[in-house]
Amino acid sequence: MSNFGIMKKTVAFLVLGTSVLMLTSCGGGKFQKFQTSEQMNTPFNCSGLHMRNAQWHFVDDFGQTVDAIGTCKKGMKHGNFKFSINGTVVAKIKYNKDIEIKSVCMLDPKNSVSLAFCMEQTAKSNIANIEPVDAEDDSDFLDEE
Repeated sequence: MSNFGIMKKTVAFLVLGTSVLMLTSCGGGKFQKFQTSEQMNTPFNCSGLHMRNAQWHFVDDFGQTVDAIGTCKKGMKHGNFKFSINGTVVAKIKYNKDIEIKSVCMLDPKNSVSLAFCMEQTAKSNIANIEPVDAEDDSDFLDEE
């Protein structure tokens, strides 16, 4: 067999090996399509999850009992998330690959603020003063991707 034939087989083997390695390291990660009760009862974190309607129930840094619901894609927050306190939606946040890109705080829906600032302001205010918001009505908020 000529050197050219050996080189051709070696290159083919390297290309195949590299392709397999790329598939297993990038897209082949194992993500859960469900949450355990332990994951639900922690501050919201999409690490290891790939699912819609992921839920979290936790006490935030300001002592508020928060319920959050949103979409996790490949271990990252991606899409619309809703944050409720005592059954009232207090914030809607849109994420793109773990980055907060748009937010609406129900205390001041005309101005965009970070989730942390919104929760801090909600804690300082009287939650009873927040108008209940229909959690299903997103027509004025964000388009789902």
